[in-house]
Amino acid sequence: FCDDNEVFLTHFNPNSTLYIQTLTRATTSDALNFNPTITTKNQPKIKQKKDEEKNEENNNPNTNSPYPKPNILILLVDAVSRPEFHHTLSKTSSFLSSLKSNSSYYSVFEFFRYHSIGSFTHPNLTPLITGVSARTYDITCARSLSCQFIWSAFKRLKHYITAYSLDQCDDYFYNKYNIPFLHPNRSKKLNLDHEFILPFCHADYNPALINAYWNGPYSIRRRCIGSKYVHSYELDWIKNMFKKYKGARKFVFGQFMEGQEGKLEVLKT
Repeated sequence: FCDDNEVFLTHFNPNSTLYIQTLTRATTSDALNFNPTITTKNQPKIKQKKDEEKNEENNNPNTNSPYPKPNILILLVDAVSRPEFHHTLSKTSSFLSSLKSNSSYYSVFEFFRYHSIGSFTHPNLTPLITGVSARTYDITCARSLSCQFIWSAFKRLKHYITAYSLDQCDDYFYNKYNIPFLHPNRSKKLNLDHEFILPFCHADYNPALINAYWNGPYSIRRRCIGSKYVHSYELDWIKNMFKKYKGARKFVFGQFMEGQEGKLEVLKT
């Protein structure tokens, strides 16, 4: 379990152009006040979404289908091989196998070969979320709106609520796709209603002096904020997404870093 003794909390200086971390002692009970929630500011209204869906169905006869449009949830556990998944996440593996063998309602696909096109995350993830290779994206898409992310069509054409989360102190879309947080085209290019990243810059998890082996998103030790595992905050946030937008269609992409370590123990948490 996570350490239940003293922890560090992070405070930010709002007068600084850089968020400077100052560390103060706090009890675990203080840290537990760090609870991820879905804010209501600029939140897409569910009634508005439902009206958009109704208009779409009335104006487009091709949308008539006996099947309801599903919610879409993608959980990406970064840097986990197929054998490691079966070995370390055995309960999840067994559950998926039971769906595959005992139900005609679900489809479960297991890719045995030829599903990796690079030796690290970026070249593998980019085709999944953009439809083009990382090289093609860098050449043709980085400075234009010509390439869209996978959830964009669901938001523009099907009126889905869209959300992305990453349990790492990193603006992935800036560092990998050159889309700064305050860039005027960021919302047009990403088409995301919600992003959940900043809380993982908490000093318990991402201290000012980071050591890749002992703390942060690549640590071989269990990763905690307060008395809870880091990934539990992201899972709670995703659950809140589905509660907050009950009745609206959702596309949620959650990326987890628990497989990024050499000991193969963090993933078991």
